[in-house]
Amino acid sequence: IAFDGLGREARFFNPKGIAVDKAGTLYVADGDVIRKVTPEGLVTTLAGTPGRSGAVVNGIGPAAVFYTPSDVAVDFMGNVFVADFNNNAIRMITPAGLVYAIAGSGSPGATQAAGNAGLINRPSGLSVDSSGAIWVAAAGGNAIVSIQPR
Repeated sequence: IAFDGLGREARFFNPKGIAVDKAGTLYVADGDVIRKVTPEGLVTTLAGTPGRSGAVVNGIGPAAVFYTPSDVAVDFMGNVFVADFNNNAIRMITPAGLVYAIAGSGSPGATQAAGNAGLINRPSGLSVDSSGAIWVAAAGGNAIVSIQPR
């Protein structure tokens, strides 16, 4: 189980994808949570609850539920995007901490469409380009899918 703390006091559990924002803050997909590491080394849980996984539940901070997130990406506005691998979804965490699904319905698939109409099959990698488009490596569908900014 992951523990928050400063420097070596913090503990990670199965970290996978990482991303860095323009201020030097690191975001980590770690077990079933998303962690935040400040430039000073303070590790906190941004979203999700350590040891709790399951179907997509949106909400603020610990109210959100993930199921093995595999990667994260950050856009120029500070939004954090999460490849929620076993939920077949792409989630967004706003700078205010609200987590919600922006693509994927929980069922595997690979189609390009706006919002939850787009199906994502086992998203394993993410990147955000300079226009704000999100690029997803969908391992289960052997596809690269783009999600256009809103």
